[in-house]
Amino acid sequence: MSISIEEQDLFKTLDTFTQIINKNEENFELEIRLGQAKTSGTRKYFETNLPLVLFNRLLKSVEQDKTYTKKFTTTFFEVKRNRIRTRFSPKGDILESVKKKKLKKSGVEISGSNMHIRISISKEIPQPTNSETLPRSATRKDRTTFQYDYCHVDFTLVSRGSKVKRQIEIEIDNTKINENNARKLKLEVLEVTNLLVKNIAT
Repeated sequence: MSISIEEQDLFKTLDTFTQIINKNEENFELEIRLGQAKTSGTRKYFETNLPLVLFNRLLKSVEQDKTYTKKFTTTFFEVKRNRIRTRFSPKGDILESVKKKKLKKSGVEISGSNMHIRISISKEIPQPTNSETLPRSATRKDRTTFQYDYCHVDFTLVSRGSKVKRQIEIEIDNTKINENNARKLKLEVLEVTNLLVKNIAT
């Protein structure tokens, strides 16, 4: 079975989103998440929690491909209150505090699969930090990142109590979005996306 993201589908969405970003302005986040579009009653939502077997298979596919430039792991804790996301180091130091404002999102169906990708652009507004301490209720995130020239892929284990969720996202480096390298950026994002997508049904 051939499973892939069509070039025109991804490029059209990326072109629309990158036009929103002013390359001289900071604090934008342009990301692609893998998941499933679901419906519960009248509520429609995008489920980003992936099965363990699929998560591990896609992680292995990226590791073995070896086209990334750098691999590293990080662990941090996260708290969300009143739309403000605060991240802490394992020692309890505040790493960042931002208010995330979603500007636009779009879903793209993965041909030959029941999976989808969701592309979204958000504005991350830095918030003043205070003497807030790391609460016991904070969510732990253990992340493995594969860095490429224009984007990176995050494989994240999200833990809260005994519950663990597994998420995969591609984040585009918006500081490199400009007319000179637009084609190279889109081709790399398409290649990385399809590296994941083609292994969904393996």
